[in-house]
Amino acid sequence: RRQRQMCIRDSSSPTRLSPIPFRIRFSQPVSGFTLSDLAVNNGVAASLQSTDQINWTVDVIPTAQGAIELQVPAGAVMSGAASNEASNLTRVFFDSLAPNGYSVAFLASSPGTAAFEIRGAEPGAAYSFTIVSSGGGAALTGSGTVNAAPQQVAGLDLSGLADGTLTLSLTLTDPLGNAGNPVTDTMTKDTAAPVIVSVTAPAPVSYTHL
Repeated sequence: RRQRQMCIRDSSSPTRLSPIPFRIRFSQPVSGFTLSDLAVNNGVAASLQSTDQINWTVDVIPTAQGAIELQVPAGAVMSGAASNEASNLTRVFFDSLAPNGYSVAFLASSPGTAAFEIRGAEPGAAYSFTIVSSGGGAALTGSGTVNAAPQQVAGLDLSGLADGTLTLSLTLTDPLGNAGNPVTDTMTKDTAAPVIVSVTAPAPVSYTHL
């Protein structure tokens, strides 16, 4: 007679966790269960443990991005004179790649405000940005979610920043929490009105009548 068991994943899918924890539950205590009894695709099993020989935990270290599969094949363990039936095939998708290939650029806007465009962004990614001025003032920060390609952010109030070179720094983070490298752009803020420094009369000119 064969005995049933089931693999239950502990991690949500997709995930960026490594190792990925799994639970395996048998219907009764088993013996002779080792890492070599597990069928793993795109990963390496490690740290197989149990306190009651019924409930087991195992970590799977992904070897590449994509689907990680775990199964206990039929006949892997014994309970008395009975061996197990094959478990369900459990699949978790692994993604630890941060967003990349994106850029940011200031757009033309009305005086005292700023707008920018995020290009090449991963849909659903979260963005966070900071704008600072070489002339000082309070940094302008903000965040949001990319829902268009390209994504535009407009109507930013620059009143808290002094005139000077403005530097925009932006980072994307995907839904799993993988954060990309900051990208930047610059522009000049100059709101000072022109000042008349001086007005000079023309030099006297003498004329000679011929």
